[in-house]
Amino acid sequence: MLLGAYEQELHDALRICLDLHPDTVVNLGCASGLYAAGLGRLLPGCDVVAIDIAPVALTATARAWELNRLGETNPLELFLGAAEHANLSAWLGSRDRPLVFCDIEGDERELLDPIGVPELTKAILVCELHDDFVPGITELLTERFAPTHRLTFFVSGSRDPHALPALADVVEHDRWLAMSEGRPSAGHWMFAVPRSLDGHRSVPASGM
Repeated sequence: MLLGAYEQELHDALRICLDLHPDTVVNLGCASGLYAAGLGRLLPGCDVVAIDIAPVALTATARAWELNRLGETNPLELFLGAAEHANLSAWLGSRDRPLVFCDIEGDERELLDPIGVPELTKAILVCELHDDFVPGITELLTERFAPTHRLTFFVSGSRDPHALPALADVVEHDRWLAMSEGRPSAGHWMFAVPRSLDGHRSVPASGM
């Protein structure tokens, strides 16, 4: 993560997210707090809600928040447990331009449902897809969000440890280990921007 190459396929999507100035971030599956704290740093004053089923994840997120001194600029809510439709509706309901960042190991099938959570139609979405856990989830979420969002999909690609100056003095074997994300299969993500933002200069015209 310190190399700046972790999930680098999302860099362009994240730049667009920042330029769209979301007014809240809902991080479903906050894990180490990387995205909760990172987005908090890049969006001063933005509310962040960090959700995870593992207590250790919330502890790590709170620690990342503290180390980055975000308590001085950004409100943080920690939620332990599996979020339900009512929770997500409440977090999104009063916001004009929320960002949902989601990595919940296949539970996106149940939670990311615009019928159960109508507020999702106004949300910017970055979601890791888990077709290996839930076959067909990519097609299902495409059907759900294509009417209201422009969709772009990303697949994890190769890494070149030789391109990083920080690894120049590291032996070859360890360079490759440093770049490995330890994935059992390629990562897949969906980036969804509400069609209501079509006039914004940052929204890619190539989305569906």
